[in-house]
Amino acid sequence: MRKENHQAAENNKDSQANDLIQKLQKQGILDDAALKVIYENPEAAKVITQIAVQHKQESYDSPFPHLDHLERFNELYPDATETVFKEFERQGKHRRDMESIIVDRGTKFDLNAQKYGFFTSIILVIAALFGMYMGWDVLSYGILGFGVAPIVSSYFGKFSKKEK
Repeated sequence: MRKENHQAAENNKDSQANDLIQKLQKQGILDDAALKVIYENPEAAKVITQIAVQHKQESYDSPFPHLDHLERFNELYPDATETVFKEFERQGKHRRDMESIIVDRGTKFDLNAQKYGFFTSIILVIAALFGMYMGWDVLSYGILGFGVAPIVSSYFGKFSKKEK
């Protein structure tokens, strides 16, 4: 079993070497004299493969697949790159739509909170004034102190935070 695995690995290396040699020949890097040396010395093909593999390190950062991968996709599935880009555009549009919905809802929520806070403070001030009119001074001061003061301080607190 171990010998079979070793043999399969060697065959894989040989096929990689042959593929690499063919690519280099197509690109014009290897001429006939270099090919003759490589085919006469099988170890040279392995060395070339090792050198090529060692120097084939790429760094690619993009939302799209690498161009080599897109070409392979097209070989397996015609118009794959077009499908990938259309899907990317569709997902981008969906994301932007969702972001605008979230911003709109957040803005509406903040506006409604400000309205309710304003009306609540008006009602509390009216209740405190009514309590003072009726002679309930302690209750009126309590309403003003515990009901209206936090709303007013939060309003002025926003301005002090912006200055810092």
